[in-house]
Amino acid sequence: MTEAEWLTSNEPGCLQQFVPPDLLRRFAIACVRAVVGPPESWAGPRTPAGHWPEVLALAERLADGVALAPEANELVRELDRHGGGQAAGAVPV
Repeated sequence: MTEAEWLTSNEPGCLQQFVPPDLLRRFAIACVRAVVGPPESWAGPRTPAGHWPEVLALAERLADGVALAPEANELVRELDRHGGGQAAGAVPV
């Protein structure tokens, strides 16, 4: 893919093959933060059981390679206990 093709492409599959997975994860986290707004606005109906701060902090630690699957699975279980993790799935070990 040339630079011109990259700059004009709107096909994510083509673009992501040139970006390392850790940067894609950080980009995804930044997108979520942009959608949910600053932490002080996280209390409300957009917040799954008030766990956005924990979820995003864990996502950042996973992207950085600091957190491991057992920690993520524990948060998923915690969200399930509080009704906020119905769509979440366990992270493969």
